[in-house]
Amino acid sequence: FTYALNSGLHIVINASIGHLQRMRMPEFCDPSADAATKQKLEDGESLPAYRNLMSQAKTSYNAGQFDKAEGLILQAQRLAPQSADTYLYLSLVALQKNNAKNAESLARRGLSFAQTNTMKRQLWLTIQRAAQKQNNAKSVAESKNALKSL
Repeated sequence: FTYALNSGLHIVINASIGHLQRMRMPEFCDPSADAATKQKLEDGESLPAYRNLMSQAKTSYNAGQFDKAEGLILQAQRLAPQSADTYLYLSLVALQKNNAKNAESLARRGLSFAQTNTMKRQLWLTIQRAAQKQNNAKSVAESKNALKSL
């Protein structure tokens, strides 16, 4: 299966073993994409320092420097603790480090801050991948149902 998330994230999963073959970090989500009429929670994502740290994290992630990317994302998270993006990116790093349980937990936490259907979809897809890696049929089914409703 190939999942395309936002404009920059592409995931290829071998359906027989649930193996993650290739993934790039997504671009920043545009909260206006499907929430133009919703009140925007001030989450700190507009801070220049946050944007700079996330840009550096994306570069490190795409270069395979997952520990460095994780450190940068954690710094960004201190500036914007209610940013769903940081939880998404931390969960992607956890998947790359073969920590599916942590990846699922981080993505679920991100759902509590997600304001757009686009972000919710990305987080649910990450939960689904993490659940597949853990052979957790219940979480896979839950994520599939959530994705259908978005």
